[in-house]
Amino acid sequence: PKVEPSTDFTGMWMRDSRVGFSYAPLDSWNYTPVGQALVDQFDESQNPQLDCENPGPPKSTLLPYPLRITSPEPGMIVLDYDMRDQRRVFRLDAEPETGMPSKTGTSRAWMEGDELVVETTNFIADRWGSYTGVDSSSQNRLTERFSLSYDGFKLRIQITLIDPVYLLDRIESD
Repeated sequence: PKVEPSTDFTGMWMRDSRVGFSYAPLDSWNYTPVGQALVDQFDESQNPQLDCENPGPPKSTLLPYPLRITSPEPGMIVLDYDMRDQRRVFRLDAEPETGMPSKTGTSRAWMEGDELVVETTNFIADRWGSYTGVDSSSQNRLTERFSLSYDGFKLRIQITLIDPVYLLDRIESD
C-alpha cells in the first residue's frame, strides 16, 4: 500500500533513529539537589519498566517506540503509545474535566496556526517520569508542540518541561 502524508497529525509515527536516545540521565539538565541526588544514584536496574510500570509524559513521548495518533471524531485527538497500555485523549478548544491526578495528567489542547499545542498539569509523582533516572513530581507542568514537516511525512514534537522539585530550569527538548 502507498503511504500517504498526514495533514492532521494522524498516523503511526516512529522516532528518527538519527536523533538517538540516552538511557542515562542527561548531563545538560540543571537539577535541584533532590534531582541531582537521583542522577548521582542512577542505576539501570531501578528502571520502572522492569517492573512493568509505564511512565507518563514526557518520558512516554520521548521513548523510542512508535506513537499512533488518531482523530476518531472532529475536535478529538488520541495518542496511543506502542508497547505500553497508555492512551491520552485531547479535545481541542475545550476545558478538560479535571479528575484525579494521574501519570498522564490533565491536558487541554488547541491549535496555534499549524501547530497542535497540548498543555498538561494535574500529575502524580512518577518514577523516571521526566527522563531516564529523573522522576517527575505532582508539580510537573508540560507543554508539547506538535507540527508536521512541509511534506507531511515527519512529526516534530517540541517539549517544555517545568518541575521545581527536580529541575532548576525549564527544559526545552526537540
